[in-house]
Amino acid sequence: MAKNIKYAKAKLEGQGSLQVTYSYSEATFKRIAEDALFFCRKAAEDNIDDAERRRYSRIAILLMAFYLESLSNLLFDKLVNKDLECVDTRTDLPGPIRRFRAVYKELYDGKELALNINGVQDVFTIRNKVIAHPAGRSEERSGKVVRTRVDKTVSYKKFTDFPLVYSDFTLKHTDVVLMEVKDFLTHFFDLLKGKVSPELLDECWPKELVEWTKEAPEN
Repeated sequence: MAKNIKYAKAKLEGQGSLQVTYSYSEATFKRIAEDALFFCRKAAEDNIDDAERRRYSRIAILLMAFYLESLSNLLFDKLVNKDLECVDTRTDLPGPIRRFRAVYKELYDGKELALNINGVQDVFTIRNKVIAHPAGRSEERSGKVVRTRVDKTVSYKKFTDFPLVYSDFTLKHTDVVLMEVKDFLTHFFDLLKGKVSPELLDECWPKELVEWTKEAPEN
């Protein structure tokens, strides 16, 4: 489990009074990852019904998007001293992905990130178009070529067999999402080795997800 850090400072004021102040530091992204894995493990328990299993699974998927967003914010704030628009021009991408790209470009003198980002794009498609901003009613229509959402077009770049409707997500989809996030981040941070401090790399390395893959079932 990630540790929180408190820094305390004492100052002796006039007439012998002691003033104590402290600052508090929490790795928010690690807390989010821990919560997501908690819900994954709850979803995998044998003593719950299918409705509850799906509910835990959906929460874990949503938290993965927030996890990526929180981590990208931390890295960008630490490593890029420019406006995002000055570093990355891909306005068609979600902000967190653009910040990961901007960090890489800043460290590699403008070089484009070569990692495939289709899977993590799909994580934000789920968050932004299926879960976080769905219409009041989601309807699905099948055609000769492709399934589409009636209320809003939703399409995936990598997870082409994923649901278009919020309630259809299952633990199987959650496992795929977590594995995708883990793979993206481990490859991303491998590229940053030697470019950032070992302390920052160790702090941000997705240890929780790596450990989870050792217990997750084969997909």
